Amino acid sequence: MEYEIYMFLGGGLECLCESLCFRLQMREDEESIIHKSRRLFQQFVVDSFSMIESQRLYEIRNKQNTIRGKFLQGIEEAMHRGDVDASSIGTRVILPSSFTGGKHYMFNNCQDAIAICKHFGYPDLFMTITCNPSWLEFHRYTACDKIPIADRPNISC
Repeated sequence: MEYEIYMFLGGGLECLCESLCFRLQMREDEESIIHKSRRLFQQFVVDSFSMIESQRLYEIRNKQNTIRGKFLQGIEEAMHRGDVDASSIGTRVILPSSFTGGKHYMFNNCQDAIAICKHFGYPDLFMTITCNPSWLEFHRYTACDKIPIADRPNISC
């Protein structure tokens, strides 16, 4: 059973991630004050990401008994090895490979990339794109609000 933080939204309880996705959607028939907030919008997105990340880490910390069975035997194993330094003994939180940005996740992605290169060959080109703030597509979304494209990274990135 997964632990999720719920919020009251629209008269019912909803998951934190779902409610934040709901708030960040742009709607044609409604004015969105949060999208017109410029730098405050960017701060809201960063804070929302940190809340969701904190929730995921809290869930992983609570499920350590199942995760730790693969990797650690706990304090008793440290005592059998003869470790008497208390700084090396404690509660270690292991991030599973499903946690984005964790050590095991990065290792698995690196292994996948190596396997793809082994199968298909190494890439010959590395392509990037640079966005021009004067593109018509950007003006279409920002013309009515008169907000510079630099303050709307959800459109330009």
